[in-house]
Amino acid sequence: MKYDNETAAGKVTVTVPYQFDLQEYSYQVELTPERAKEAVARAAKELCAEYNEEAGEWRYRDDNGYLCGVEEDGMITLGAGLMDDERGVSYSLWCNYHGRIIEETEK
Repeated sequence: MKYDNETAAGKVTVTVPYQFDLQEYSYQVELTPERAKEAVARAAKELCAEYNEEAGEWRYRDDNGYLCGVEEDGMITLGAGLMDDERGVSYSLWCNYHGRIIEETEK
């Protein structure tokens, strides 16, 4: 699979948001296509997300029960942060940059 943010060398670069001492930061991660797939799988597991073929995006329910959508690069970003044991990822910042609410009713 070819990613939108893939470099000429075939690597995928994402910017992961995180917090430290109540300050917002970000760091870049360069992943091989294989590690990008691992990142998507890790994010999908964390969110209990499923890929919606029709919409071309991942769908999950947030903590409020709202149906949310996120594109592949957002899943790679979340997964890359989850795989970084040192810095991690700020879920709330990630949601602000990558997630979007599709439906505000709980199911």
